[in-house]
Amino acid sequence: MKNPDHNYRILLCVLFASFLGFAYWACAFHFFPRRPAAAPVDVSARHDALSQENSPANRPQVAEQKQGQVTMLATSSDRFSVIVLPDTQKYSRDNPAIFCEQTQWIVDNQSTLNIKFVSHLGDIVDSHAQSVPEWIAASKCMGILDGANIPYGIIPGNHDVDTLYREDGMTSYDAYFPASRYASQPWYKGNRKGNQNSYQIIEITRTASSAAPARIMFLNLEIEPSDNTIAWANEVIRSHPGIYTILTTHKYLPDDEKGKRDTDRAYSKTGNTGEDIWNKLVKGNCSIRMTWNGHYHMTDGESMLVSKNACGNDVHQIIQDYQARESGGNGRLRIYEFDPEQKTIRVRTYSPHTKSFETDEDSRFSLPFEIDMP
Repeated sequence: MKNPDHNYRILLCVLFASFLGFAYWACAFHFFPRRPAAAPVDVSARHDALSQENSPANRPQVAEQKQGQVTMLATSSDRFSVIVLPDTQKYSRDNPAIFCEQTQWIVDNQSTLNIKFVSHLGDIVDSHAQSVPEWIAASKCMGILDGANIPYGIIPGNHDVDTLYREDGMTSYDAYFPASRYASQPWYKGNRKGNQNSYQIIEITRTASSAAPARIMFLNLEIEPSDNTIAWANEVIRSHPGIYTILTTHKYLPDDEKGKRDTDRAYSKTGNTGEDIWNKLVKGNCSIRMTWNGHYHMTDGESMLVSKNACGNDVHQIIQDYQARESGGNGRLRIYEFDPEQKTIRVRTYSPHTKSFETDEDSRFSLPFEIDMP
């Protein structure tokens, strides 16, 4: 038989618990702040706003970067890029992985940037002919471009000669980067003294207009080129009249003396300085519209000089060399983006190693470009 007192106590406990629950919710409703109901979201209006913000007309003209990919700044379908590799000597000596990162990045971005050519500015290694591991590393990293069949030019700098002077020989350079390495390539057009001096021609197909394909010539000269080399270069240009030409040589324009080409002969006995090259080759050949060099790193390794040639046209002479920066340059290279339709060259300084741009005024700028020579 159940105990009546026990049942009564249970009933009182249930009633008391119900009262406490009611009191709690009554107080919460009266005293605690309530969040207002959210306003309805106009999904279509938000979509329209985002579409307008991301339209080509309103998108900022800066490069986008995703997982090491760099997009084009130009909008023309005819745009193409040339990559400049300044002095890689410290990478070959201390950190070949950074060197190979540069060339692998070029291969990975060949399609995105429509890369047509790569120009190495010399000082491939640091320890002259003595260090075989440096030459093996450099050859392997440049071989990444060979494997992808990307055209390139390469020249010897003062650290690539056997000892101090160019005349002392370049046996290691000749062994690892001989003319035979490129002889089967249709873009490799000629050389002097093996591959110590060379020129390449690339063809630019223009789809945005009815114009015929255009050609660009890259003329690459040894460190402090001799008079015979200058004579050879003049003959190459005379044999290819009207082709937009870019001259590369290792030592030409300093980075610390604004407005002056170099005038000191330091790595040859009878070679030509930057000022000599201007007077004997560049000034009188109006198809040379740009020069690139490395070597100098007294300040930040960047500078530009604009001079009038014999035809009254501007020649943009540009130095880029990052070897004095952290880790021998941290993988910095130059992207020259040519846009024939807009008649501009957009220049950017980028590191595949850090996946970052340099954005100061001498690292990111624009130049005029006219591919159709008079």
